[in-house]
Amino acid sequence: MKSLILFLILSQTSHATFSFDGKPANLTARDFSRYVLPQLKSIEKEFFTLIQDFHPNYRYMLKIKKIIDIAKDDIQEVQKVCKETSPNSRCNTVLGNLKSSWRKIGVNLDELSLLAIDTKIGDNRYKKLQLNSKLENLISKQLEIHGYIHTFALFQDTSISQKRNLKDISESINLFGKLFDIYFLSPLDSNVKDIYSNAYRHFISPLKNYVISPREKKYLLDNVEMLNFTWNAFHMRISKTNLQVSRETKKLATQVHRRWVSVLKLMLR
Repeated sequence: MKSLILFLILSQTSHATFSFDGKPANLTARDFSRYVLPQLKSIEKEFFTLIQDFHPNYRYMLKIKKIIDIAKDDIQEVQKVCKETSPNSRCNTVLGNLKSSWRKIGVNLDELSLLAIDTKIGDNRYKKLQLNSKLENLISKQLEIHGYIHTFALFQDTSISQKRNLKDISESINLFGKLFDIYFLSPLDSNVKDIYSNAYRHFISPLKNYVISPREKKYLLDNVEMLNFTWNAFHMRISKTNLQVSRETKKLATQVHRRWVSVLKLMLR
């Protein structure tokens, strides 16, 4: 049965609706850590690049998203290193990295707020108001987290325990990332937005929240059929419908699809 499934995956004909024979197996901890996680991380990042044909201010917003990802890595390093209440030079370094990346996010959000809304949104004033409101909320959240980070830095070299503060900062940064992802999709035209939002809600977001961030394979193993159906539906609509998609985007969609197929092959071998 597994060989039949692999054939259906690789043939790329009607593969959006095939069924799995039970839960996939043979995904070792080593394979998950060394191969599957890097592939899923690449898929998550490249998904937002697939929006380039439809998104006003796409490249600018992608730049901010990349800095947010850096900040997430920075806060993980801070949590690992800044555990002692005594002065710690390594902690000061990684904390400085976090402060720098978070400051860049604020600067870029301010610059984004000054950009004129692309003509793709037309004269839809209500949509413009919604976008402005979401952006103002992000700017407010960024300033709030900026304050948390500097408060932590202020007391880092004292005897005051800040374990709880670090956890709050980490959770706030992760929530900020989710809010920005939602904002990233907001300017899309309604027909395209539905396609991308569905893939984000049912494929990208679950992988990010339950597999990539916690570095856990259970969700992937338990929900691979649903994830695969969602991805294949998205891939077919992007690459095989009459949407005005550039050759570059179709090529990238194929590349992302091959990443996903390689994960399935490893799980079903």
